[in-house]
Amino acid sequence: MNKKKYHLITSANESTWKLDRPVIFLGEWCRLYERKHIWENMDSIVAEPYGLKQSDKDADFSLIKNIEENIFSEFIEILNQYHGTNYRKRYWQIILGHWFKLSLSVIFKNVKTLQNCFKLYEISGTTFITNEDYELATQDYKSLIFAIYDIRWQSFLYNKILSLLDFKTLKIEIKKEKNQSNEYKNFRIKQFESNKSIKDRINVLAHKGYSFLANKFVKDNDTFIIDPYLPLKEEIKLNIALGQLPQLWKREKPEISAKTNKLLRKNLTKKFFKNSINDMENIIRQVLFELLPVVFLEGFKSLNQIVNKQPWPKSPKFIYTCSNFHTDEIFKLWSVLKIDKGTKYYIGQHGNNYGTSKEFYPRVEEETSDKFFTWGWKNNNSKFKSAFIFKTAKKKIIYNKQGGILLVQKPLGP
Repeated sequence: MNKKKYHLITSANESTWKLDRPVIFLGEWCRLYERKHIWENMDSIVAEPYGLKQSDKDADFSLIKNIEENIFSEFIEILNQYHGTNYRKRYWQIILGHWFKLSLSVIFKNVKTLQNCFKLYEISGTTFITNEDYELATQDYKSLIFAIYDIRWQSFLYNKILSLLDFKTLKIEIKKEKNQSNEYKNFRIKQFESNKSIKDRINVLAHKGYSFLANKFVKDNDTFIIDPYLPLKEEIKLNIALGQLPQLWKREKPEISAKTNKLLRKNLTKKFFKNSINDMENIIRQVLFELLPVVFLEGFKSLNQIVNKQPWPKSPKFIYTCSNFHTDEIFKLWSVLKIDKGTKYYIGQHGNNYGTSKEFYPRVEEETSDKFFTWGWKNNNSKFKSAFIFKTAKKKIIYNKQGGILLVQKPLGP
């Protein structure tokens, strides 16, 4: 261990920094490039990152997998009790499985990063920013994806985890947050309107007009196809081949005004918490309900009401998508309600990262679908069906034979 004492900095929020003593930045995310003129003159170091060794990755993968298997059933049992539902494990995996896995990964990584820092360096203290009105819970799963990279959200999550790790000798300075609106936002994702061309505007109006008319001819047992990743012409041909009028469904955005209920989440956390010998599991159990998006808890009733108003088939032959299984909350809940009545749930491969990392295998959509259609590869599981690259179906690929090749490496994520 480095014997020099450091003040720990976990955020790019400079109100938590100390300029009069040695400091240690928990990671490079604390040092924004545009603020280089500040941090390059500080008596500082950056903590050694955690989790780069393959041995650590393998051990962590096994541990987090075991924790997930131990607690998911308990977590959804509490949700079933609160909502008065009786959804099976598969249904909850479809509804919030992606959120659950990502949340576990984020908490796990943050805990390990902090523990590694305290193991390698002597930390004299740190600074917390507090705000009683701030909530870690986002509006929905997509909002969490954005929140993870938000300076403020990161800071409050690290504060929460540090308080649970309870380092006895750590001196914590607490500051109240200044100049921040306490308006409840939950990382609602704004739809930015770009300057669309006249052609684009005409296409949007044409699509709305067609959808308005086509919706009047929806049959109860129509196959439901949404975002199949096919070129428009091929999507239309697929619908016709299935004997139905092409609907060209688009993602609907739920407008839910519900806010977090702190007392409710505190009580649910008490039900969920068990004093395990596993410190990591203890922390996860104390944080998960605080991270649960509003749409899955306080706003779940409103989500059901929105789902029931959709003009989609009442008893579809099957459901098929390549995308909406991920962040489309309306689609996921609607699908679960239809699956419960016998509808088959088919998923097409979303992107080219399947089967490349054991940390992400099997993915939620691979586990929960009745059939999974790939871009041509096969799997020993009979559920997997070899298909083709949907995005380029019947498209002529044009490329520069004299050009180079761009290799994109996946970044280290949460």
